[in-house]
Amino acid sequence: MLAPEKIIKKIKPLVEISKAEKIHLSSCMAKMCPFVNKYKSAINVAYPDVEVVMGTDAVSDQHIEIMKTMFKKLLTDPNPDISEEYLKITQSVE
Repeated sequence: MLAPEKIIKKIKPLVEISKAEKIHLSSCMAKMCPFVNKYKSAINVAYPDVEVVMGTDAVSDQHIEIMKTMFKKLLTDPNPDISEEYLKITQSVE
């Protein structure tokens, strides 16, 4: 199954059962995911009456860089710990 189809499968109950009128894509997804426009388009095609909101909150460029570093570490570490990585990175920035 391709990622756009996975997105549709995951939001289907939100729209069809819970009657969601908006789908919020996370701020990190909106800022960093290279496929976010494909996902947004897939949602718009499947559910044209549902608004897709890009981002859940304001995120500074510094936090985007922190997230990029953290995700890179998590994707390359065989035993990732997202909480530990976040704390390490944010403490080194302060």
